[in-house]
Amino acid sequence: MAYAGNNPPTQLEINNMLSELDGNESVVKGCRFIVRINPTGLLTRLSYSNQVNKLIYACDGAEFPGRAFQVTEVRYYGPKQIMPSNTIYGDGINMSFICRSKTVERQFFDDWMDIINPPTSYHFRYPNQYYTDIEIFQYAEFGSTQGSLVTTQSVKGIPNEANPQNKYAPQPIYGWRLLKAWPTMVQPQPVTWADSDILRLQVTFAYKNWERPGDSEQASRNINTIA
Repeated sequence: MAYAGNNPPTQLEINNMLSELDGNESVVKGCRFIVRINPTGLLTRLSYSNQVNKLIYACDGAEFPGRAFQVTEVRYYGPKQIMPSNTIYGDGINMSFICRSKTVERQFFDDWMDIINPPTSYHFRYPNQYYTDIEIFQYAEFGSTQGSLVTTQSVKGIPNEANPQNKYAPQPIYGWRLLKAWPTMVQPQPVTWADSDILRLQVTFAYKNWERPGDSEQASRNINTIA
């Protein structure tokens, strides 16, 4: 039985699909990302806090954040419906860090956990003493002359549209800022003499919510909401 609705898609040739993908600068790859942790509060008092920004080169695995709605069932007449009742930004986000010989990665997250809950007293500190922001950048595979949603300062060595020293270098095309982030778990690190692979550290972070820096459409919506 033929479909009787109106305006079904008809231009389904493979050339059209490739043309549309190339028209949007092709597909993005999951390996094109950078994570930057911005120490604040007591984290800035660590003697090596100026080295934390170099973790952008050590984070080799992360997750782009998601968002969901908690829903409530309602029924006025006829079939029931579900309606949004609360925004959920997820239980956390996982990241993987390559461990280097000076163990800065492990030391930083162990120190961060100690700041949250000092092992000498086990009294939890106030959240504003250990909260920080974490930025995640998504990059195009090749340089682009197109506008970028991310307009914050470029990651060192990887210029963006605001610092076009090399327009053919990878460009940030999207970004997220995790607000009030902190580590909930530093995962155990299994080691064995039978394994000569690079040692990695898995860390789980909690955060309150996230925003998209440089998203002019979101800023416009916020202005309209205030007005």
